[in-house]
Amino acid sequence: MTMPPEALIAAAYAGDDRTTAQFALADWCEEQGNPQLAAWWRLVARQREAELGSPESIDADIDLERLRWLNFPGESWDFQLPPVVACETREYPEVAQEMLSRGPNRSARLQQSRLDPLQDLMRSPWTSQLHSLEYRYPIWFAAWDDLWAEMAAGMLLCDLRLRATRPPRRWPAEHPDPMRLPNLRSLDLSGWPWPTMIPSIRQWAHPRLERLTWQNEFATGEIPPMNQPQLIEWLSAERFPRLSRVAFDSVEWQPELIRAWPANSTRAPLRRVRLAGSEIMPWVIHQFTDFPLEHFEVDHITFGDSSEWESVLDRFFDAMRLRSFWWVGDLGIEQLFPRMAQSPLRDSLRILSLRQCDLTIRAISGLLDLLPQMQLTQFDLPCGEFGADVLLSLAERLPPGQLRRLSLEAWLHQPPITIAEGIARLASSPGVRELRSLSLQLGTFADGVMRTFLHNAQMPHLRAIELIDTGMSPHALGMLLRSETFPELEVIRIRGEPWRDKRFSPIGNWRQLPTEYGPVIFYRDRNDA
Repeated sequence: MTMPPEALIAAAYAGDDRTTAQFALADWCEEQGNPQLAAWWRLVARQREAELGSPESIDADIDLERLRWLNFPGESWDFQLPPVVACETREYPEVAQEMLSRGPNRSARLQQSRLDPLQDLMRSPWTSQLHSLEYRYPIWFAAWDDLWAEMAAGMLLCDLRLRATRPPRRWPAEHPDPMRLPNLRSLDLSGWPWPTMIPSIRQWAHPRLERLTWQNEFATGEIPPMNQPQLIEWLSAERFPRLSRVAFDSVEWQPELIRAWPANSTRAPLRRVRLAGSEIMPWVIHQFTDFPLEHFEVDHITFGDSSEWESVLDRFFDAMRLRSFWWVGDLGIEQLFPRMAQSPLRDSLRILSLRQCDLTIRAISGLLDLLPQMQLTQFDLPCGEFGADVLLSLAERLPPGQLRRLSLEAWLHQPPITIAEGIARLASSPGVRELRSLSLQLGTFADGVMRTFLHNAQMPHLRAIELIDTGMSPHALGMLLRSETFPELEVIRIRGEPWRDKRFSPIGNWRQLPTEYGPVIFYRDRNDA
């Protein structure tokens, strides 16, 4: 297979105008007689162009997933290796290089390797072509400081993940020569102590950095809490003028009063934020309210005790024009929806995800009152113990013509006839008529429930169905595969079924993907109509 020009690949992965480069790469693949890869790159470019939460972005997601499964399943290789390759340490670099030279490798993951063979391998020609590298290390070798300085200038690396597998005793030292990775877009330094990160990022992180991730992997008490000046340094345009995404997981935040952003500093163009597994102080949320955020994710956090919280949350909801909001966990959930109803979020949100929230009756009531006023395209809802009643209420409250992706989780202990009634009402509701993707985790999907669902469903544009832990029988699956209810259905995913290891004969033009792990996946073969 003829490889694309390296400059074109680099531009598609890490260029300043990646969308244009991705379309150009797609045209090149088409000219070389590879329409599948051309379709892949056009979808990547389409997804990049689409606005977050738009119908176009959801369609692109589904198209990419289908193309990935059907054309890049990872089961066909250009060369064969025995199941186990054994070699001595001194032979490792030669064996690895021989294997890696046989394909266009762009990504690598190295874990807990000894220093000498690792140095030899990283100095080999194939590393200069990597776009993504993950290294999980138990210790940072002193010799690596010089190795990184030697390698960095010639690498195309745009995604770097250096994750500690235990609290490191030493870490990369500052080097007299800058170790800038000129194409670096995404950096993950989970497990590093905060004091060591600042000099390291100063050396490695090019001003092109767009994404920064850090997770406190070890509850050792050795990592000091982050304070407001440190956070401001990460989020300043002077440090990272293109930084658009940050994720902080299990960070300890130092209690302190809210201070204004320094007058001599400007903010990076931050668009997406994730805060998880922490006790969040008021000043942390306060710092994000003046960024042009489109996505904010709160995952299992607690709030520090402070009289400032009411005013901080009011400011947060009044200032935000988010398109996507994920709230994971139960804290403050009852107050969430009344606040949203009075804020700009009511009109701006397109994606609302409430996964793993244990909603109370009061919270569900507030949510159902809010839904008719919103224009959601994607909605993830845990129905809790109130599943069937919530399905009936959703059927009445979802506004028509907007929703493209719906995910429902429930633990239903009601009779199948009650569940069937709720599913029938929801499936025939005008609010789900434009759905492209539906995910159901409803505790039971007996044959009678499936029959009712297929008989009542009014979702002519549905393209993907996911059924999770439903206890569905093979007979119910056969009913779904044979049904003509969904003329545009392309993919069926089934997770958690006790019969997931079974193989099914083709039914009509449905085929089962030969996967060994993960969900059972069926796809419609349009070439076998």
